[in-house]
Amino acid sequence: MGGRHQVAGDGDTALALAAEQTPDVILLDLKLPGVDGIAVLAALKARDSAARVLVLTSATEPALASLALRSGAAGLLCKDVDPDALVHAIRSVHDGHLLLAAPRPRCSRSARSGAASR
Repeated sequence: MGGRHQVAGDGDTALALAAEQTPDVILLDLKLPGVDGIAVLAALKARDSAARVLVLTSATEPALASLALRSGAAGLLCKDVDPDALVHAIRSVHDGHLLLAAPRPRCSRSARSGAASR
């Protein structure tokens, strides 16, 4: 796992970068301008992308989590995850594991307002 990374501000850019860079792991938000995260997951799956996708989201609806996993996500975490736990999650997903955050009623206010960093 290298240290190089790219940041995409929307779903179309995420798909373009994934095709160009062929990353091992993608951190993906479900709420993106243009093409949303579920559509990005579906497109990556349709392309047979080898990238493992870890979804970071403020959405906690079980149906959305289930849809993300069915669409190809290898893991799902709340955006306000502790930085050390995020590093562990990235490594775990990279190693081929399925990762789910512990269920809770909602993410913290900072994650919902977009204050959490990528």
